[in-house]
Amino acid sequence: MPTVAERFQTALNLLNGWGFKTATVAGWQTRTARKDIPYQPQGVVNHHTGAWETKDDLLFRTGRTGLPAPLCQWAVQVDGTITCGAAGYANGAGINNQAAVEALIAGMPLNSEWHPAGDTPNYSGNRRTISIEVKAPGAYNEAQRAATVALNAALILAFGWSKTRPPVGAHKEITRRKPGDPGDDMGKFRADVVAFIAAKATPVPDPEPTPDPEPVPAVAPIRIGVANCQSYDGDKSAAAWTARGLKMKAEKRNVWCVSETSKPGRDVLCAVLGKTWKAKALADKTVAVLYDSAELAPRLTRPALFGTPFGHGAIAVPLYNAAAKLGTDVIAVHCRPHTVATLAQKQGDARKAASLAGTWPSVIAGDFAQQDPPLPGWVRQTLNVDTMDATGEQHVDAAFTKGPWTATNSRRIDPGNLSDHKWLAVDLTPNTTK
Repeated sequence: MPTVAERFQTALNLLNGWGFKTATVAGWQTRTARKDIPYQPQGVVNHHTGAWETKDDLLFRTGRTGLPAPLCQWAVQVDGTITCGAAGYANGAGINNQAAVEALIAGMPLNSEWHPAGDTPNYSGNRRTISIEVKAPGAYNEAQRAATVALNAALILAFGWSKTRPPVGAHKEITRRKPGDPGDDMGKFRADVVAFIAAKATPVPDPEPTPDPEPVPAVAPIRIGVANCQSYDGDKSAAAWTARGLKMKAEKRNVWCVSETSKPGRDVLCAVLGKTWKAKALADKTVAVLYDSAELAPRLTRPALFGTPFGHGAIAVPLYNAAAKLGTDVIAVHCRPHTVATLAQKQGDARKAASLAGTWPSVIAGDFAQQDPPLPGWVRQTLNVDTMDATGEQHVDAAFTKGPWTATNSRRIDPGNLSDHKWLAVDLTPNTTK
């Protein structure tokens, strides 16, 4: 019977054949945290590390105080590289609910997550499961999500486990100690693993030749609008939200980063913009990204609250434009105003919002409550006409980009009495010369 290391090598070979980037840590074939416990994996537990910058050395060599390495067998890097660091027992899952581990091995549902009972005293699933750690603070970025689905699929095939009820789960599904680990819908994740395996087993026929399409005018794949809608002391009526929606629709954007909105207000905005428009809001508070789902498909969001009841914060929504083959991390932000935060605190808000960006080209836009937020590596793409704390127009909204963008058609929009802020617009196209 093949050893665990030999099955892991089979998984690495599959991943390489599928076009995924892989790496190994020297000595992985014999690395183990416990030589006194037989290691016989029967399923996979997916975790996140809680940070983008977690080091391989911590996971595979040094461990933590009181917890020897390895802490997992596999890791997925920020760029989607899949690293194999150990083929032996790992201190990954800790103490778990035994019935939940059994359910994972039997195959959890493909349409819902498993909710475990309390931990079973002195029971750990470590000797029966493979631990995958994804280097992310919660939800994975797009490259990591794709790599993690593929890694789970490769392990299923390498070990000969069920392809239709895969023994795949999450740390949060086998213990209540980790309710958000990882930040993914595991029912959907398992369904994606099943679909990935089926796709790899199904030959793809050669496509029928099609005539060249008629040329169409070039359109920027990301057309950002920025709008502070002044919901807390402005006009909250349905008529006002309808008027805001009509103003937005006239601008022909496919994304709006909005602040000071309400759930009823966003519903009206999306209805006016069109039936394909959707909203991703920060904890159902006031900050949100509105997007046209006919052009853009969302991935897992990444939130950050700044600690006010009003809901100041930021939300990152990865959006994929299939026509342009372009993924963009769009971050809507509303920093705390001077009434509740010092300049240093507002600068911290901006940095925290920018840290939500993953590996895709990124856009951060919204109300920064400051003239020049500290965003090293980001480029302002809208006019800097801030007159904060001075007589005249109050304009603290902006859009910044990170990555190879060409910005065009940057301008201000006057919403009249629909807001006390000017709105902004800018068109973004990948700069292929960089």
